[in-house]
Formats: sequence, C-alpha cells, structure tokens
Amino acid sequence: MKHRLFIALKIHESVKDEIINRRESLCDEKSLKWKWENRSKIHATIKFLGDVEKNKVNGIISLLDFLEEEISYSCQLTNYGIFYRNKIPAILWQGFEIEQRINELVKKVNDKLFLIDIEREVKSFKPHLTLLRLRGNEDDKSLEKFKSASFPRFDFIISEASLYESRLTPRGSIYKEIKNYQFKKKD
Repeated sequence: MKHRLFIALKIHESVKDEIINRRESLCDEKSLKWKWENRSKIHATIKFLGDVEKNKVNGIISLLDFLEEEISYSCQLTNYGIFYRNKIPAILWQGFEIEQRINELVKKVNDKLFLIDIEREVKSFKPHLTLLRLRGNEDDKSLEKFKSASFPRFDFIISEASLYESRLTPRGSIYKEIKNYQFKKKD
C-alpha cells in the first residue's frame, strides 16, 4: 500500500485570518463564487514526496527529526501571483518572504530523503500559499484585482512543519497530519 505524502510549513491561524480578510476585500460577486482552498489546507509545501510505500513512512519520520532543531522563520506576506499551465491560469497564490536559510532546510530535506530513494526536488523553493485552483471560467478582471493589489506590511513567524498524507477523492484532496515538528523559538 502506498501513501501520497508531502512536507509543509504550517501557517498559524492568525495568518490565515489575515489572508482570508485580504482575499475577501478583493472579491466581487463573481469571485465570491470561486471554490477557494479550505483554510485548513493553507500551507507552504517544501517537498512533495509522491506515492511512498507504507514501509518507508517510519523511516521518513525519523529522517525528518532534524526539523525539531530548526529555528523559527521570520516571514512577511507579499503579493499575489498566478501559476500557469500551458499558458492558462491554473493557481492563484499568496506570496510571502521568508529568511534565505529556508533554502538550506529544503536542501537538507532533499538530501535526507534521497538516502531512501526519494528523488530530489529540481525546482527551487518558491514561497507561496495556494488560495485557489483555477478552472478556466474565472473572469480576467477579477484575477487582475489580485495581481495588482497591495496591502500594509504583515509580519509573521513560521514555527513548525509537518509530514502530511494527501488522499485524493472525487471532492478533492483530504490531508492527514502524520507527524508535526516544532521549531525552536527565535532568541
């Protein structure tokens, strides 16, 4: 049996509140009808592992224990952006800045998991939070409001990461936290 796994930085509920408030301030009647990601699914993926054999899960949990030695990260919400698939808008996301040392963490995660034959990520980490999976029927004018929006500075801390299982269903994916890793507080 296989498990579809990923590792993500967890976003505090107060940050999710701010993200949702900002989003709602830009929504018009058309965009209110969009199927927004559930707040429980707002996270920053640092590594998608894909389908992993059940017998590897405990090894993954152990290999990631080093995460509890990490120090929390200072972050700041930034702009919105859109990822495109075949030149068609596919995902609306909320960007955020994070300390550069996150790249060392991502590399270490990749290196550790490579020890048990999980491929290294080839793309560099782009800090973002998926807000909406676009279906192609979204109005360009509404999307443009997001792309051109600006808000006051909002600082936050990321203080934990988790290993998740993602089960695909006809109604979308369902996440189950397998293991949480608390980072150390900043001095």
